[in-house]
Amino acid sequence: SLLKNDAAKKPDQKRIHHFKPYWTITGLATYDRVNYKLDSDQPNAITSIQHREVHEPSFSVGILATRQLKEKWGVQTGLIYSNTAIGISPQKIYALQDPAGDIAYKYITSSGYVYIKPGFGSPPAFGDSLTTTEATHSLHSISVPLIIKYTVGKNRFLFLPGAGLEANFITRTKLETEIEDAANRETVFINKLDGTKSFYWSFMADAELRYNVNNKLSFSLRPVFRYAISPITENN
Repeated sequence: SLLKNDAAKKPDQKRIHHFKPYWTITGLATYDRVNYKLDSDQPNAITSIQHREVHEPSFSVGILATRQLKEKWGVQTGLIYSNTAIGISPQKIYALQDPAGDIAYKYITSSGYVYIKPGFGSPPAFGDSLTTTEATHSLHSISVPLIIKYTVGKNRFLFLPGAGLEANFITRTKLETEIEDAANRETVFINKLDGTKSFYWSFMADAELRYNVNNKLSFSLRPVFRYAISPITENN
């Protein structure tokens, strides 16, 4: 008699893999290296700002949420707080007429300007000048990214490049300096500059390298490039 081998006649059955979408939550802390592109119809103003301003070490912190929609594709968003620091050299500021019609000393930065009225001496006249000391200037912003992520690799090591847009809300433009004349000195604190937009768009791209410790925990190294595609000031 012959034995019938049914298994040999059946085609190889492929293993069916069912992917289930899932969330990944990531906390981040970054060192930011910042620069800017200045655009104005007054070339002398650009040269003056570039000469006296220097970007200092800045940082961002935040939390990101990634929805893995497919095995290879996901969407990432979150909230990021950024503190951009700029140092400004001492300079001479001049008295001009402000929008209200008063005479005050105009202090100009790359991200906006402010009119300063000293608490000492007589009211300034048009063309008067004061000297400032070194200033510390910072921009505080909240960003909401929307990034498309692609996953390369399996198991413990993953490479997740991504690109997308970011909505940025400038919440404060802080400035601290001192003004002085021959006989007086006064500290000036400014928490809002004129001419600064409260919102701008930026393009961003990242290249995340992730190491999965287990199913619940992973560590990532995430270099990011961010480029503003709309100006942060009213006059660029």
